Amino acid sequence: MRRGRDVRLPRAQPIQKNMLLISKISKGFRGRAVFDDASLRAARGEAVVLTGANGAGKTTLLRIAAGILPPDAGDVRLCGTECRGGYSSRAYRELAGYVSSDDNSFYGMLTAKQNLDFFAGLRGLNKIPDAVLERAEMLDVSGFLDTTFAFLSKGTKQKFSFLRAFMGEPKAIFADETDAMDPASQKKADDMLSEFAGNGGIILCVGKGRAGFAAKRYLIENGRLTECER
Repeated sequence: MRRGRDVRLPRAQPIQKNMLLISKISKGFRGRAVFDDASLRAARGEAVVLTGANGAGKTTLLRIAAGILPPDAGDVRLCGTECRGGYSSRAYRELAGYVSSDDNSFYGMLTAKQNLDFFAGLRGLNKIPDAVLERAEMLDVSGFLDTTFAFLSKGTKQKFSFLRAFMGEPKAIFADETDAMDPASQKKADDMLSEFAGNGGIILCVGKGRAGFAAKRYLIENGRLTECER
């Protein structure tokens, strides 16, 4: 009796290993829903921009994706690693770089360099990477490294927040609005984000001006997250 040919289906590719997956996220504050059942995906090399009115929840979603803020429901995974709420594992934190629009996570009485040294240590590094110092030169903040952080302008503080996001070898950068930067520095920062995506990084960002280099655009409106047509 002739045996039939052994046909095997190809293995499913583990696409989640190369993606940011935000699945059915919900979040509310004081009984008011910010958004509900929000889902989003971005592959390596993609830049995604979040748009919406002030207070729509863009920064909230960004902070959840970066592992800073816990969702009320839903799941976030980056390159196959699960984000466990606001207390994400070190493995997740090492994959994610976060650009804050404020300076609350920096130590005001330390110098800018001491702050970067501290955050480098959190990444398991024994010094600030040369690539970060090179970006400091590009953003014209090398001369402020020894300045007490509290005495810096808001725009300069945002530049250091931007530099911190590149500490280590992040797979994704989550960038809030940095509109306190001067236009020339903002352009340089956006060029760095584009280069990061071009080298296979994932970007999730907020900012009207960033829609130009983003492959995808999502709108948060009335508690819903929807992908916009290009």
